[in-house]
Amino acid sequence: MTGKIEKQGLANLVLLYAGIGLGLLNTILRTKALTAEEIGLIGILLSISSVTAFLIAFGLPAGILKFYGRFRSSVSQKTFYIIICLSIVTVLTLVASGVFDLVEPLLASKYDNPLLEQYIRYIYFLFLFGGFNVVLGTVLRAEHRTVFVNFTMSFFDRVLFLGFLSMMLIFPQLDFETYFWFFVGTYCLKTVMLALFLARKVRLGKPSSAGFDRPLVKEMATYSSFMLFAGLAGVITAAVDRLMLGYYVNLDAVGVYTIVLTFPMLLRMIGSGFGMIANPIIADCFHAGDMDEVQRIYSSNINIQLLLGGGFMAVFVAFGQPGLDFLGEAYSRGFWVMIFLATGEYLNIATGMCGTIIAFSKKYRLDFYLRVFLLLIAVATNMVLIPVLGIEGAAIATASSLAIYNLGKVVYVRIKFRMQPYSFTTLGVLSYSAALGIALWLFQRFAQLSNIGLIIGVSAIAVLGYVLLGAVAFKLTPAIELLETVDQLIGKGRKRR
Repeated sequence: MTGKIEKQGLANLVLLYAGIGLGLLNTILRTKALTAEEIGLIGILLSISSVTAFLIAFGLPAGILKFYGRFRSSVSQKTFYIIICLSIVTVLTLVASGVFDLVEPLLASKYDNPLLEQYIRYIYFLFLFGGFNVVLGTVLRAEHRTVFVNFTMSFFDRVLFLGFLSMMLIFPQLDFETYFWFFVGTYCLKTVMLALFLARKVRLGKPSSAGFDRPLVKEMATYSSFMLFAGLAGVITAAVDRLMLGYYVNLDAVGVYTIVLTFPMLLRMIGSGFGMIANPIIADCFHAGDMDEVQRIYSSNINIQLLLGGGFMAVFVAFGQPGLDFLGEAYSRGFWVMIFLATGEYLNIATGMCGTIIAFSKKYRLDFYLRVFLLLIAVATNMVLIPVLGIEGAAIATASSLAIYNLGKVVYVRIKFRMQPYSFTTLGVLSYSAALGIALWLFQRFAQLSNIGLIIGVSAIAVLGYVLLGAVAFKLTPAIELLETVDQLIGKGRKRR
């Protein structure tokens, strides 16, 4: 194992857990520094800008991960490819700005909220920098520069927000408008950081279009187009619950939902942390026809992810209610929202990298059909359940849609590729996680902890002991396993180059 790979694997692991901790702290501080309506506004703007930014990226992220390996060894070719990708984003950003000028009055009238009407015009800045962040970050991931991407996107901005939110609590003159422009500034700063790192660390040169023949360009265009619409369906699905809550209920409900959603999203960070390293290598494996390696990647990390995710689920079940009570009365009614959403995210972890396998295979069109199906289910269930159940209805709709979508992916990969990541150890990990959840729930029933410091302390000690004991019992040492996986995956990727 080379020192560089060892450092990269360990750094990603540290950033993952540090980002989770900072995310929790920021969630608590946001509820103290901002109103539910202001948090809801940020949620709505992020939902709209995430959809727009994905359109601007035009399916390029998936295309970069799939095709970049063909040009990685040629400085001139990969320089040409990067320039083309950034040029496309620039043009589409200008087009999106013009289109948004036309639809902005319609959006403002639909939500009929003075605060949203005041700030929606500034959404340009979010999707402007958002599109470039997506493409630049993906190029660096394809170059196996995952540590800096993870640092910039999942850690650095959380550190900035932790400092700024703390200042808001100390200095009341720092109002929501100041927070909003600080929020926009972090988007811009991330774009600058990623661009400078790319220019400094990735070897670039005089661009050359050699090798970009018509069949390859057609293949890239076809793939990127399908993945654009597949990804767009996924992005809309991720945003539709908050958008429809704002439409059917109000911004306060979106604010409560957004804060509660932060906790289940910690589960998604586990899968994305592993996928950030492995996804570019899976694309290289398909290019080389190494299906045995794809199977090994598919199954190598599933039990670690379930072990870590099970610890969070246990804490949510046992201490979710007193934790939300601490955030304030407005958020105390979000316990079942947290449980439903966390269940959906845990099922997402439990399916591993089956979505990546479909997306980088010749069957990638299925990913589009599955995501469109997911979107239709999400829209229909949200339309039915939100007017009746409010934020709980949005959570049920989102969780059930994720469950159906992920089940479909696992079944398809098993049938078409004859791959599945599970073993008897997986059953053991699931049972072990359930036992922790029951133990913590019984403990809370008798102890009735309400002090947030005690809750965090007990949760940290319990989960740490659970992970260490589980690592020994199931022969899973998360840090070592991750490092070994990174070593083998990136090592094989380098040999192919």
